[in-house]
Amino acid sequence: MPYYGGDIPISYSSLHGFIWDKLQSHGNEIAIVDASRHGKWITHKDLLNNSRKCAAYLQGLGIKKGDYVSVFSSNRLEFVYLLLGVIGSGAILTPYKDFYQENEIIYEFEITKPRVVFVDEERLDKMEAVKEKLPFLEHIFVIGTSQRYKTIEEVLAKGNAEFLQEGDY
Repeated sequence: MPYYGGDIPISYSSLHGFIWDKLQSHGNEIAIVDASRHGKWITHKDLLNNSRKCAAYLQGLGIKKGDYVSVFSSNRLEFVYLLLGVIGSGAILTPYKDFYQENEIIYEFEITKPRVVFVDEERLDKMEAVKEKLPFLEHIFVIGTSQRYKTIEEVLAKGNAEFLQEGDY
């Protein structure tokens, strides 16, 4: 496709491959700052590692190309590596605004039929009510703390990027 007098060379077969390569090239430089959480930040290297661990964990659950994974939370630093991890697993990300009501979530989920949802702890009760009505929703993971469900920190601790099956998706 011409772009102001020339073609743009594309040397990547996937979006996540391009992004992960760029993250790796910036190493320990700060990638993202979450000002709403007292300036918590993450480096490009950690963003890459967390994204790959998330992708590997999802694949370990059986998530594959074409499956849907949802994120239902406020703006959070974790959203970025969930986004990249879901794409890297081959799945399709469906993000939802934190102010959605139960009936709106059910309506949207009935369209996409996500097998996995990541939800922040403030909205967990609402997501549990949704899960009771939607049998295709297999897994809830909490962004924050939880006694009943695995957390994003547990996903990252158990996701082994060495076993990540990368593809052209």
